[in-house]
Amino acid sequence: MRAFLTHNLGALLITFLLVTCNEQVPMSPCVEGNSFRFQIDENSPEGALVGRIPVDESDQVRFFIHKSNAGNSFAINIVDGRIHVRNNALLNYEVNREFKLTVVAQSPNCATSLIEVTIQVSDLNE
Repeated sequence: MRAFLTHNLGALLITFLLVTCNEQVPMSPCVEGNSFRFQIDENSPEGALVGRIPVDESDQVRFFIHKSNAGNSFAINIVDGRIHVRNNALLNYEVNREFKLTVVAQSPNCATSLIEVTIQVSDLNE
């Protein structure tokens, strides 16, 4: 069961998504590995593709960034697992040579897998 709850606090509107999982035996999503390394050039534009977490297309996995040291520098497409640059302000090789993300992959039966993602920043001549 999925339900949306919305609470209006004047100028602030808060929406919660409640998910109730079924009682099946959880099966982990069909993710092709539990850690991935990607590389991106420093100063890459916002929206630039970093990489994709490969999954079995028939598994209907949903992706979420659970934990990050990237200061919201990256976003993940909830459906296809593509990681993009959200905010390129921190993509500076001299300041941050790599970022680490923990991504959650969740299957329709609410089984989850944690995936470690390392994004290395490449130095460019400036």
